Amino acid sequence: MLSVAPKSFSMGLKSYLKENIDLKENVPDIPGTGMAVLQQQFLLVQAIEEWIRALKEELL
Repeated sequence: MLSVAPKSFSMGLKSYLKENIDLKENVPDIPGTGMAVLQQQFLLVQAIEEWIRALKEELL
């Protein structure tokens, strides 16, 4: 059986990353590379959520 993280986990991580991006977006001391990594992590969480949604649809 396929085990996936509960929705609350990904939503919590997604919310955390979004909040972190929003807080650091206009801070001049944050390197561009660091912001790029945060944005990539956010996109990865979105892609994983979509993948899980597609798997659930396929399995049902």
